[in-house]
Amino acid sequence: MILRYDSTKIVSTRLEPLDDIISWFTGLRSKGFVGDLLKEIHGFNDRDKINRASKAISSHAENAVNLLGQGFSGSTDVSFLPIYYALLNIAKIHIILKDNQSELELQRLHGVSYNSRSSRDLMTEEITLHKKGAIPLYFQSITNQNLVGNKKTIPVKMNEIYPFIRSISHEFLEIYNPAQLYYPISINLEGNDKDGYRLKADITDKTHLQNFNKRYIKVLTGFNLVPKVHNTKKGRVINMTGVNSYITRLVKDSRENAERQLVKKYLRRYLLSTVVQGNAASTITPISNNRLIWPEELPILLAFHHMSNVVRYNPEMLEQLKDSKAWTLLLTLTRHGTLSFLELSSSAIQQKNIRILPSLNGA
Repeated sequence: MILRYDSTKIVSTRLEPLDDIISWFTGLRSKGFVGDLLKEIHGFNDRDKINRASKAISSHAENAVNLLGQGFSGSTDVSFLPIYYALLNIAKIHIILKDNQSELELQRLHGVSYNSRSSRDLMTEEITLHKKGAIPLYFQSITNQNLVGNKKTIPVKMNEIYPFIRSISHEFLEIYNPAQLYYPISINLEGNDKDGYRLKADITDKTHLQNFNKRYIKVLTGFNLVPKVHNTKKGRVINMTGVNSYITRLVKDSRENAERQLVKKYLRRYLLSTVVQGNAASTITPISNNRLIWPEELPILLAFHHMSNVVRYNPEMLEQLKDSKAWTLLLTLTRHGTLSFLELSSSAIQQKNIRILPSLNGA
């Protein structure tokens, strides 16, 4: 099965997962350790560039750890502000790992602004995405795409962001009861050296999205639906499993080379979210027919950006939120959203699917 990264690392802890993963980021303050990561995992080979990047990453890591300490030691009401800046520093680490340090130094603004107009609900609060800035550059570093496409700006309401923060999905579903937002998907390489290889994605057709088709599954762009009744070399096949299969074209090459070509051309791996049950990893992907494509880490960062601005510039809205059904969701965001962002960022740093879980047996 193809996941977001080629390998998976599941870590269990007897302590608090969030505390442990923050300790991992503390280790990034070591320039020597970071230099090894840049060379061995991210392909840096220029000594001056490694030294410059190591120094910047070390600084961002120290800032992030200190800000997280502030965020979790003070009042929850104002924790969103230091946590947001902590996550922004970690996002900048990702940008540097993608060899975009020079571009980052030119884009000092955040690239997102808060629209503080009157609003009565968290979901109708609005931010504006811009073409330039640290957050658009972060999105580009993940996806190789422009955050706002050909537009100068895009206004976005919170009801386009919170549904895609998977780590707070239970609270979101309890409060807002939306349609299903993530769906299990299995993507595998199939074929042989003689006939060629292709990617095959399986997803159940039992969704409650009306007129469901693959346009709702952005990760399937470039895949074609296998008809329920189709002919093969072994005869006529009728699919009665309730699973829809989608395939790419064949590539005739060695298995390793074919997989590399197919994944690069067809698969948006940043839209694959890793789920761990027991010691087994599987994938889910967001279901959306809207205009925006969200890698899992971006909605978390945008949610904290929004709330940091509410804390700073809109105290009336903050009091309103504290007295609303959304406050439970926001309290959950502070810890679970942060943990997810740190897991995703650690995965990007190590180029592995990283999950840190509490130990069930105390071992």
